[in-house]
Amino acid sequence: MVHQLTAESIVKHRDRRAILTDVALSCKTGDIVGLLGRNGCGKTTLLNIIYGTLPCEHKYLAIDRVKVNQPFSLPKTLNYLPQHRFIPKHLTVTQAVSLFLDSSEKAAVLEDGLVQSMVGKKIRELAFGDLRYLEIKLLLTAPSKFSLLDEPFQGLAPLIVESVQELIVQASQNRGIILVDHNYTSVLQLSTKLYVLDKSSLHALKSPDDLVQYTYQTPS
Repeated sequence: MVHQLTAESIVKHRDRRAILTDVALSCKTGDIVGLLGRNGCGKTTLLNIIYGTLPCEHKYLAIDRVKVNQPFSLPKTLNYLPQHRFIPKHLTVTQAVSLFLDSSEKAAVLEDGLVQSMVGKKIRELAFGDLRYLEIKLLLTAPSKFSLLDEPFQGLAPLIVESVQELIVQASQNRGIILVDHNYTSVLQLSTKLYVLDKSSLHALKSPDDLVQYTYQTPS
């Protein structure tokens, strides 16, 4: 079944400054929606509004054409990878997997080659890249119609970036994904739809070549 997330008429100001002005986007099962924009332009703000945890002056959010105010509160509907680390540091990797997933999904994570190398360690003992991979693996394994990913590639070694890219592509087969990252080349490689947030407005791109209008280098 194809599901659809709709976010429209989003308006957000901070200290009288427009952050988001009548922003609209949509995401369906199978979509990887790439959201680009410069530092501080409002990308994370937009994700938090879509997730339902940040208030704004106006918004319309709908899942499968049913209006919702707080999508995060709906079971197995929308999950979110924040930039900050969210797994309690005192847990072991196995405990973390058991905490976030049901038994039916637990095996899929623990059998992952990269995760197997972490078993037996505590979260606080993991290298930065290993922890980020585990967070993304948990999020994209958990049943959900949509996933919001905020900077999944930040600070990762190239080999782990490739592994995360594979996770995202695999997960998109049965969910919609909205992806934000400063590593815009990875976003371009993965995305089936592209938007740029510029001067508080969201612009749909017909082609990656359109990025030159927003001072990005021409994609090679």
